[in-house]
Amino acid sequence: MAENDDLAALASSCSTWEIAELVRATTDEASTYTPESLAVFRRELERRGATEVAPPRLIFSSFTPENDSLRGVGGWLVLMILGIALRSVLASVEGIRFIVNGLTGAGLLVVALDAAIAIPGLLTCVMLVRQRPSADRIALCWYMLNVVVVGFILAATLALGRNVRASTFASSLGYSLIWITYLRKSERVRLTYRSPRPQPEVPVEAFD
Repeated sequence: MAENDDLAALASSCSTWEIAELVRATTDEASTYTPESLAVFRRELERRGATEVAPPRLIFSSFTPENDSLRGVGGWLVLMILGIALRSVLASVEGIRFIVNGLTGAGLLVVALDAAIAIPGLLTCVMLVRQRPSADRIALCWYMLNVVVVGFILAATLALGRNVRASTFASSLGYSLIWITYLRKSERVRLTYRSPRPQPEVPVEAFD
């Protein structure tokens, strides 16, 4: 009974409000009122023929324009993707060269290892460009694989009696570590592959 008296008093009070105040109460300040109070405000607006005054509001969760500007393929991420693609192409060329020169036991191993770098590398590039979820983790695995494969290739090359500089493996290791660090620390990578793009929820109409 007391609640009905309170609502009646509220109805009497809001009848003196400006339309703008009623609109603000049912939209921006709606969270401060009970559903029953909001219903009173809406009935008053309907009585005044002002049910379409306020446009629908769209709600975005955890979204800021500043963060969204870093989302997508750009910046250092483009350079990384190009590097993976180049490394994959070079591995393919090296494998083809061994095939053309004739395969031995060690040569066959080199071709297999080159394929282990080239094919996953190109697929990783496609996934990164298309912004597939977890593509960054796949790229991380590719860089780790790259270090292991380069080590095996150098060993196989030495087995074929060819000269190999130790700096070749060191540079490959350093190159991979740089990009592994980037993948783990980059805000662009996190937003692009680990955080879903914010989508507007269903429009919340100011009035039922």
